[in-house]
Order: sequence, then C-alpha cells, then structure tokens
Amino acid sequence: MRLAFLLPALLGGSVWAVDPPKFSALHPVGLASGAETVVEAIGTTVWPVKVWCSSPSVKIEPATDKGKLKVSVEAGAPAGPVLVRFYNEAGCSDARFFVIGQGPEVLENPKNDRAGEAQVVSSLPLTIHGILERRGDVDFYRIPLKAGQTISARLDAYGLRSEIDPYLHLLGPDGRELVLASDSHNLDPGFSTRVTAPGDYLLQISAIAHKASADIGFAGDKDKVYRLRLQGDAIPPQLPLPVPKPDSVETAPAVPLKAPHRLEGTLKAAGERDRFRIESMAGAKLRVRVEARAIGFPTDPVLRLFKADGSLLREIDDVAAKPDPSGDVTVEPAGFFEVEIRDRFGRPDMRYHLAAAPILPSFRATTTADSLLLNGTKTAELTVTLTREDGHAAPLELVCPDLPEGVTWKAESIPAKTGPCKITFSAAPTAKAFQGPVHLQLREPGSPKPMAVARTWQNEESRGDYLLNETPDFWLTVIPPPPPPPPKPAPPATPAAPAKPAPAKPAA
Repeated sequence: MRLAFLLPALLGGSVWAVDPPKFSALHPVGLASGAETVVEAIGTTVWPVKVWCSSPSVKIEPATDKGKLKVSVEAGAPAGPVLVRFYNEAGCSDARFFVIGQGPEVLENPKNDRAGEAQVVSSLPLTIHGILERRGDVDFYRIPLKAGQTISARLDAYGLRSEIDPYLHLLGPDGRELVLASDSHNLDPGFSTRVTAPGDYLLQISAIAHKASADIGFAGDKDKVYRLRLQGDAIPPQLPLPVPKPDSVETAPAVPLKAPHRLEGTLKAAGERDRFRIESMAGAKLRVRVEARAIGFPTDPVLRLFKADGSLLREIDDVAAKPDPSGDVTVEPAGFFEVEIRDRFGRPDMRYHLAAAPILPSFRATTTADSLLLNGTKTAELTVTLTREDGHAAPLELVCPDLPEGVTWKAESIPAKTGPCKITFSAAPTAKAFQGPVHLQLREPGSPKPMAVARTWQNEESRGDYLLNETPDFWLTVIPPPPPPPPKPAPPATPAAPAKPAPAKPAA
C-alpha cells in the first residue's frame, strides 16, 4: 500500500527540527488473532507518529499517551511475524517485528524476578510476553504439573532481534535442575520433557549479551523483549520460511531415491546411521543437503558421501559455520552413489530432511539499507550486494516497478561476478511528497520472473535465523524542495530632479 501526504512547511529542504522516529522494540511483541490490546513502542520520537504494518489484518493507531499504540488483529489472521514501521515527516524507523499468535496470551508480571515471587501459569497452552529489562534480570514462572505430564517451552528473543542470548532452566519440585536449554536453529532455546513427579516446577529465563562481550553477567535492558510459548506437546520453532514438503518418508528397508528428491527421515535409535542410494544420469552434477537445524529439528547431522564402489568420497559436518551439511557430487558411469546420515552426538529420535537436486546457476541481491530519503534536491545512494552462485553469468537488469512519479534512479553497471552495485536515486523538483514501501528487482532480460532485492538483517554477527531474515519492502521518503522565495519587489523609482531655471539674459 502506498502512503502519500502533504508535509508541513519546509525550511531549506528540511522538515522543521523533527528527526525520524527511533524505535527498538514493541511490548507485547505479539497478539493473538481476534484480540486487541495496548502496545508500548519502546524508543524516541515526537508523538504521535504514523504507523505502517505489512499485514492488512493488523490495525495500529497511536493512542493519546506517548509511546502507546492501540492494536487489534482480525479473527482468523494467519499466524506468524509481520513488520511494523513508524514514520513522520522526516523519515521512518527501522522495521520491527510483531507476531500474530493463536491461543491465550498474557503479559509478564514485572515482579517475577525471584523464585519466591514466580508468576503462576495456571493453564496450558499459554504465550507470555516479557522483558529482561535491566542488567542481572531473571524471570521465574511457576508451573503446576502432574506425574507423566509433558511440558514444552520455546522462547523467541534473539529471533525478535533482541540482542541477547537467552537460556531456559527447568527446576523440579525439589529444586534440582532438570533441563538447561540454550541454542537451537539460532540462539533461542526450547525443550520438551516428560516429568515423573507431581508438583510445582520452576521455569527460569536468563540471558547473556549478544554480541559477545567481556561482561559475564546476565544481560538486560528496556528493549530486551521475549515471547515465551508453553504447552503440553512439542512446539516447533518459528521459522522465517515454510518447511518444504518431502517427496517421501523413510522406509525400511530403504529404497533407492531418484534425484531430484526430498526425503524425511528419523534416526530412531541411539547411534543409528541411515544409508541411501541416490540414482541419476551419469555425469549429472548434484547437490546433496541434510537439513535439520534450518527447519527446526534439534539434530546435528553429519553427512558421508560414498562412490558407487563403496569407497568414501568425503565426510561433511558443519558448512560455513552452519550445522547442516551439504556436498556436491558428479554421478559416476554406474549412475548412482550412496549417502550416510548420523547425528553428531548419536542421540535417538533425531529427524532430518535429505535433499538431492541438480546444481543450477542462480543469483540473489541483498542490501542492509532499510529506507531511502530524498530530501529536496539531494540524492540517495543504495548499495546492493549481488551474489552469483554455481556459475551464474547471465546479464542482469534492474527494475523499479513502483517508484512514485518524479523519482528516478541510475545504476552502475551490474557486475558480471559477485560484488556490490551502487544505485543512485533522485527526485525531480516537481516530485510530490511521498512516504511508503517501494520495491527493487533484478532480472535476466526477457525473464518473466524477476528476483526481488531484499533488505536483509543477516550479517557476519548473526547467529542463526531471525523470525524474518529479509523483506522486499524498502521505505521511501520524498521531501520536496521548498518553494522558491517570492521575487523581491522592485525598488521605488527615484523622482526626477526639478529642472534648473535658465539664467536670465542681460538687457540689450
């Protein structure tokens, strides 16, 4: 949706003395479909602000009180994360996450930072929105359970772009620690366990800082929000993309797989190794991937590739600091090769997906910029990183399908290899005020399927997926130049000096 409006009077191309909004979190950071509540916007700005949301199912209006928002979610809205931006005449904030949930959701009791003052969880399932609001903060929840009951917990904090590395501790009725959960597919913890004794169990939430620092104490600040999900059965993690549907499920005995193929398997017994034959045309180049952490399974897979004669080709564990292994194979004249999969720690009931597919040239384009500001006659520059993979060398062209009238762009030549490309945007003097999302695309000439240039939050300091890793929406602010000053009035005409009388002629 495009949003345009008239701006207040401009002085020298700037909007009064107003700065763009700056917000670092929302609390609560989500709401169940069909519900409404008041949300705190944590940050600084002149109030009120305008608000944009990527989902039409979420309605957000600034309340009278500064920093408060009236939020409602339509009944039946799809569950999952959406983006929220705050904007004013001078620009917009970075996009923040907000999660549409299902089932009951409540706020943390801020006085739950001691075991004796733990917040009671009287029924499951339940989602709790909290904040580790100061250094050293620890939150406690008391959960009455019956013998044989299963309790599952999953915390989203790092995934919400709260810069913390959180932990979950489950303590039994006797005070002994039963579970310590830390990283999963990212820095956020989760667990599922069956208790053997009835009584009150304590769930403790704490965190250390992310990014890593020399401070070894528990981390916290006013914007370190989290979302805790509790229920009686296993809870899958919130992933940035849907899990692909497998073509088949592992059988016993294993049957040969004809590439391309995706199989779902389970290492049922401790120390189990699954082995499969993969068939394809001789000379075909295939990429074999074992996916587990990337799709929310706790498995830490190890992949072994074997030639047709049974000799080991290679063993692969982590790839580029990611725990899911992958490897490339050129199929021999025999028309097949074999793979073996195990869990690094030999644990039972470890699930995975095995995928084998042809290697095809591809490309992607990303940027870390969140917004563009065209203020008067000034230009804005955007650096896009083009990544070409597996031999992609086709020419590419840039497409900007929804720029407002009067806004134009000029790009450097798009690199033939992986590298940066700079795009310069400018607004004509006649361009009107504008605020809203726009989109950039790269495509091969003649291709009907362009690739969106994505604003990514992933960088070298990321430690796994966020609830959303990227978005195709860029925010554009156009501030027209101030009108030219009115012409100065012409100075009044100087009156002509009176004519001097002619001297009298002497008498003859």
